[in-house]
Amino acid sequence: MRIEILVTIGVCLGLCANAGLAQADGLSGVYRTESGDTGNVLHVTFGACDADTQLTCAVVTRALNSDQEPMTDYAHLGKAIVWGMKKIGRSKYAGGKIWDPSADKIYKSKMFVRSNSIRVSGCVGPICKAQSWVKVK
Repeated sequence: MRIEILVTIGVCLGLCANAGLAQADGLSGVYRTESGDTGNVLHVTFGACDADTQLTCAVVTRALNSDQEPMTDYAHLGKAIVWGMKKIGRSKYAGGKIWDPSADKIYKSKMFVRSNSIRVSGCVGPICKAQSWVKVK
């Protein structure tokens, strides 16, 4: 009986530790997009979509014009740009969506995380786009 209780406690502690590692292992930080057609770039902040899931989301937290000056009146500040991304491997995320604010299109997306950057790609039917976003924070 005592051994069963100790095993049960050990299993519970192991599961709790693994849940904490999974949450801590999620993608987080601020990344800079490639410049768009106008030369503008965005800073995108990644984190958990909410406290109850293991999904990753990102919002637009800063916009810079082609002269690298902040665009405080940028209409899309605070809007979701990536949502529902699920970690499917050591450095891979998939199953989510990405929004291209310049074209106002939503794509099925996947991401590959490198040490200092993310390769983001998205497709609508046969039309695909990809960018490398560099970590700034």
